[in-house]
Amino acid sequence: MAILSGRELKIYLFIVILVTVLSLVVTIVVMSVRRTDSRGYTSPEAEDMELTLDANWYQIEPDSEVFQNIQVPEEYTRLHEKEWKPFRPIHSKWTDIMVMPYWIDPRDLVEEELEKQSDNEIAEFFEGIP
Repeated sequence: MAILSGRELKIYLFIVILVTVLSLVVTIVVMSVRRTDSRGYTSPEAEDMELTLDANWYQIEPDSEVFQNIQVPEEYTRLHEKEWKPFRPIHSKWTDIMVMPYWIDPRDLVEEELEKQSDNEIAEFFEGIP
């Protein structure tokens, strides 16, 4: 027993192909419209900037003296260096001995927090008693 008969299967496939083709056409139209809008419209500032770049920037050749004689200030020559120092040494694997100075037992943290909450609740309780 088939779920769809031969005629229903043909109608279903026709609808699927039709929707696929329509979505493809809509996608192509939307992409082409956006492309022409972004290329076709420019603001006056952008046009001025393009004129400035075209007039000045492209006249300088990369091998000219302007680029050869650039002096970089001393503080910018060290930009590749780390400006921070790690709190602890960086290791790929840690042993138990290496971990011990930095280890805080989570149970101690939980006990501390519970103790603070209990102390606060007891203090609030006794404040309410005349």
